[in-house]
Amino acid sequence: MSKMNEREVLLEVKNLKQYFKINSNTVVKAIDDISFNIYKGETFGLVGESGSGKSTTGRSIIRLYQPTAGEVYFKGKNIATKLTKKEKAEVCQKIQMIFQDPMACLNPRMRVIDIIAEGIDVHKLAKNKQDREEKVYKILEAVGLSKDHAGRYPHEFSGGQRQRIGIARALITNPEFIIADEPISALDVSIQAQVVNLMNTLKKEFGLTYLFIAHDLSMVKYISDRIGVMHLGRLVELGSADDIYERAIHPYTRSLLSAIPLPDPNYERNRKRIIYDKSKVDYYAGKWTEVSPGHFVLGTEEELQAWQKK
Repeated sequence: MSKMNEREVLLEVKNLKQYFKINSNTVVKAIDDISFNIYKGETFGLVGESGSGKSTTGRSIIRLYQPTAGEVYFKGKNIATKLTKKEKAEVCQKIQMIFQDPMACLNPRMRVIDIIAEGIDVHKLAKNKQDREEKVYKILEAVGLSKDHAGRYPHEFSGGQRQRIGIARALITNPEFIIADEPISALDVSIQAQVVNLMNTLKKEFGLTYLFIAHDLSMVKYISDRIGVMHLGRLVELGSADDIYERAIHPYTRSLLSAIPLPDPNYERNRKRIIYDKSKVDYYAGKWTEVSPGHFVLGTEEELQAWQKK
């Protein structure tokens, strides 16, 4: 634990809540009191089924949604409160997002050079037109495209190439922290590994920190240093990739792991799905407990003892 404490915390989420009022009687608790840290230079994976609150967490951190309650500290400053225009611009420059659908997030009427250069224009990062072009060409090459692609439109590219354009757009402002919201789920399986490997390469090259949101657990294990598991707006387990995959304690985490298919007919023939029954667990009765250094689980003392025996 001491080694972890020595590391610099880039992002700290404290008691974050994000509620959406549907009508006078209904409030959806998309995120309900979650807390975690992300250390500088790491990839933090956030997993869970659809509707668990993963994407909402990313959007609340980057202020696409104004959080209902709680605090989000980026480099020691609370960015969940009202910010001045200058502070907001700084946050937007240093925190960027890669979106899930590489076609829907690119303006079909804009050329690639102008899509990528939007961040340069907004934050005034180029001295002149030539400097602007050179910056775009450089970032295009970094993501595996060429400067010849700069004059084309999004519909002229494949899904994997479009996602590379989305990554280039996120990198152009020289950010420190990138929220990747299911960046590979809309891509062919053959392309997914290429994009994840590219993200790993760029992480080293540009000194990035990632929040990697996904529901594909096998890919999350491959890219993440630590993983948080979300269900119904709550964080139910958090630990290193090895903790989650080899020493999972919470029954929901075990249920997710049991659903991972492997390309092995013998294994698949005998694979048993663990069915998770939410009605047997009360998230509000449980406490966030450190069961081993850096490995946290949400549960009561009785539940934790029962789960650890299994």
